Amino acid sequence: MYLQIKRFFDYFGSLLILIILSPVLLITSITIFTFNGKPILFKQIRVGKNGIKFTLYKFRSMKLSNNYSGIGSIENSESALEARSRFKVTSINDKRITRVGKFIRASHIDELPQLYNVLKGDMSLVGPRPDVPAQIADYEEKDWDERISVIPGITGLSQVKFTNSNEERTKNDLFYVQNISFKYDLKILLMTILKVLKMNSF
Repeated sequence: MYLQIKRFFDYFGSLLILIILSPVLLITSITIFTFNGKPILFKQIRVGKNGIKFTLYKFRSMKLSNNYSGIGSIENSESALEARSRFKVTSINDKRITRVGKFIRASHIDELPQLYNVLKGDMSLVGPRPDVPAQIADYEEKDWDERISVIPGITGLSQVKFTNSNEERTKNDLFYVQNISFKYDLKILLMTILKVLKMNSF
């Protein structure tokens, strides 16, 4: 029953947050444009529900680069494992991160444009974080299929619990998929707000 009304909460919840935080979105856009130029947004292909790909939006926090080899896409001539070996997760002290980027990443302001993804229906407020296509190589087939059986989220169980391995992340995400409820989503949202206020990284 909850899955049938979850979209209702996602749509109006994200719309309300966008309205409330519109000054933050405007100030962040102006700051990025002033200090780092265009583009203001970073776009990346992610995998959504049932394996349908979509464009995820973030505020740009890194220097511009012409090297697109590590963005997580799978080229026609390569396997998922080969693509995964090229994909590099951004580290906390990555030299490509701008000064503005360091703040918006620490405060998670860079994630706010994903509220537009929620409005579109690509994402939910709560769910497993959407992976890039190459990350399919990190999972057993049954785990991957179960993970993408729900709409991915801006935040999720793996983001509010301490995880230091892909195995723990997968375990948390699958537990969420198997136990989705309004009460559980609300708990994760509240835990997320606390982590953001404490400037704790996900």
